[in-house]
Amino acid sequence: MWGPLSSFPSGFIAFNNPLGCSSFSGGKDEKNGGSSSSSSLFQRQRQIQRREKGAETVVANSSSSSSSSSSGAPNGARPPPPTATATTSASSAPVSSKHQPFVFAARATTTFLSISLATRRDVASSRRRNGQSANEPFSNDPNRRATDVLLLSLISGYSLQLLTRQKATAAFAKVNADVANGQYYRLFTSAFLHGGLLHLFVNAYSLNAIGSTVERIFGRSHVYAAFAASAVSGNIMSYKMSQYPAVGASGAIFGLAGAFAVYLYRHKDVLGVGAEEQLNALGTSLAINAVYGATSARIDNWAHFGGLVGGCVYSYLFGPNFKRDNLGRMKNRPIIDLR
Repeated sequence: MWGPLSSFPSGFIAFNNPLGCSSFSGGKDEKNGGSSSSSSLFQRQRQIQRREKGAETVVANSSSSSSSSSSGAPNGARPPPPTATATTSASSAPVSSKHQPFVFAARATTTFLSISLATRRDVASSRRRNGQSANEPFSNDPNRRATDVLLLSLISGYSLQLLTRQKATAAFAKVNADVANGQYYRLFTSAFLHGGLLHLFVNAYSLNAIGSTVERIFGRSHVYAAFAASAVSGNIMSYKMSQYPAVGASGAIFGLAGAFAVYLYRHKDVLGVGAEEQLNALGTSLAINAVYGATSARIDNWAHFGGLVGGCVYSYLFGPNFKRDNLGRMKNRPIIDLR
């Protein structure tokens, strides 16, 4: 083992030099006339070996001195700096592995909601700048007033269920035995009741999307009429084909989608490619709902199918039917004009 740090030339202390041997300078030998620069290769190798052994000695001495005393070290060696973990606060501690999925889900949900809200604000702002309405619920938009009234009706119906502790559900749901006893109003009132908050949210979201579109094309009175006709036709189909009680507005919403589909199909020659694209999107959405409904025993597919048929029939008989007159102008000529 080599001697203490003071016996080594300063140029040989490689562990204090980040460049190692490349900064080799010769140390004390340069002061003695530069004899190290004229030494043989063998002597240089011996000097390198001395430097390496000296480094090991200094490291050993530094370790022993730091363990014996924290105030200083013999021969001028300084104690090692404090480690980073000694000053780490509890708030920067790593998250437990079992909590990481929940943290990721919370962050992802927050990011998704912020992006969605920002996108809705941008779309609404863009529509306002272009002189169009924002098409948002309860925005006092005259072109979607019927849709907002229906949304409030669904919310009010579910609130009544909660306030009466489900007595309203027993009084107004579609129950086959009660309908058979003459309570035909249940074929309509059950559309404003729901089986839970998620059920209400899904139907309200769908009604807001399709209802406002139909209202801008058909008009306010047609939205009310198509919603009611589809709700009743859906519940009649459910009454005939399903023995289980049922609630929900999904049959009426399917009817609004069917009414819109008839309008698109009827005016394909006028609307062009856009009508084909929207028809394909509607067909895909309806097919997905049908497949999903077939996999769940709690979904009344008969009500969906009956509502869809009712909406299509209503749109075909009473909905818009634009035709060109002799002068080439578009005229609305429904099969049965209720105006």
